[in-house]
Amino acid sequence: APPPEAPPEAAGGRIRLNTRAKAWEPAPGFGMQAQATVENVRAKLQCFGCVAGSEALWQEAPGGMAPATSICTLTVMVAMECFMPLEQVLTATKEAILAAASESSFVYVIGQRKAPFVSTPQGFAVMLGAMQDPNKACWDAYGKGFCQRGGACYWQHPQSMVHVNVNVATVVTTPVVVMQQGSDEYLAAAA
Repeated sequence: APPPEAPPEAAGGRIRLNTRAKAWEPAPGFGMQAQATVENVRAKLQCFGCVAGSEALWQEAPGGMAPATSICTLTVMVAMECFMPLEQVLTATKEAILAAASESSFVYVIGQRKAPFVSTPQGFAVMLGAMQDPNKACWDAYGKGFCQRGGACYWQHPQSMVHVNVNVATVVTTPVVVMQQGSDEYLAAAA
């Protein structure tokens, strides 16, 4: 269904606002839904052969950031023994993020229709935003990642977001065996 029509403009090109309209507030629980989305990404990555594990660390963004923003650092650990190109691991992680967000009714990948992923030296970054009502959403803000209308926009913009930093790390997964010989202990890599 197409989004509702924008309100008529008043004299001077300004949009008339309804003074009796209820102020829009983000739905409670976005943080929990964003965390569930990241956990879904982690579960999807476990099915990817070269991923030895992953870890998500959460923190609140520095004060004063609007909209309300959290930061998640998702570290994807790739087995050193795996000879998979880094780009394949990054692509699988991006696909897992898009799939996990599409399975959520409330979490949306910001800029999904344009360029949602920004390369970093260790991986990439992406923004997840709260979307309460797709029929009232500003599809420039959600789809492109920006809205040229700014404060004059009639549509709903993300009021809560999570900045996700994805880092890829290489880990050794060869098991280590402790062998005893006499009273001395020796470490040896299992063959």
